[in-house]
Amino acid sequence: MGAFEMPLTFPVLKEGTFTIQVYPGVKLNGIANTRAIYPFVKPWEATISLTKDSVTVLYPTTTYYDDLNFRLIEGFEDAGMTINSTTLSDTIMLRTSEPTEIFEGSFSGLLAVDTQHDTIDVRSNASYVLPQTGAYVFLELNFKTQAPLAVGVIANTGGLSVYHPIVVLNETDTWKKVYVNLTPVVAREYQASSFFFFFHMELPEGMTEAKAYIDNVKLIHAE
Repeated sequence: MGAFEMPLTFPVLKEGTFTIQVYPGVKLNGIANTRAIYPFVKPWEATISLTKDSVTVLYPTTTYYDDLNFRLIEGFEDAGMTINSTTLSDTIMLRTSEPTEIFEGSFSGLLAVDTQHDTIDVRSNASYVLPQTGAYVFLELNFKTQAPLAVGVIANTGGLSVYHPIVVLNETDTWKKVYVNLTPVVAREYQASSFFFFFHMELPEGMTEAKAYIDNVKLIHAE
């Protein structure tokens, strides 16, 4: 029938019993004009009866497929974080428990820069061997930020580690969910032995400080 943002009411010019399927979609890399079916979650399906000049209300739900590999799930609830600063950073990543700053639970990740520490660069503690055959690889996270926040991967090839920014998250004062598609870069860097993911933020000109918050970071790929 088409792609729609829920909740909504849309016409179906049919009568009788039909199987209805709803496929969850996302904005790839947070870009509105790159909406696509998210490959890691199941479609919802039901058999319903459609009646002329009436409204049938549906309540679709979804879950992840069973055969996914969750390489990392970071909710910042534990004291030891799986994401930490690199040598490019002049400050460290923290956890915040301020009620106005957390997404859910008791803590969220905090990246902060100011005039004395104007660059923060953090990456996953572990590097990951990821499928390079074109199989889907995504980084999911919730975020809000006061300055542009770059997200990408670091490809480890021989003795070199090369940064590949994939998306820059724009400023927002409300929490948003983003699905960062790592697949093209991981597949293209076929000579890489492993990958880190990273976040990078610099203090914008004219500002004295800026903060970014992240939560529910998930690195996922198909088996």
